[in-house]
Amino acid sequence: MSAGNKCIKCGSTSLETGVVKAPTDRSGRIHFYADNTKFMTLQTGAIDVYSSMCLDCGFIELIGDVQKARSLTGRDEPS
Repeated sequence: MSAGNKCIKCGSTSLETGVVKAPTDRSGRIHFYADNTKFMTLQTGAIDVYSSMCLDCGFIELIGDVQKARSLTGRDEPS
């Protein structure tokens, strides 16, 4: 899952998607937790973070699950 088809650092199109691991997270994934989430929700507060790496310059881009973040914060529509 990438925001675009080009590296934002060098412009290369040689990107590879992957997962950034956190050593203390039992699932092997890192998550983002929004500060201002709704009080009552059936979802966990963990928002998945995806990544892609440029195979030419090594730049790693992190991308969060926007739909879940909007749902948790009560901002279901883009601003």
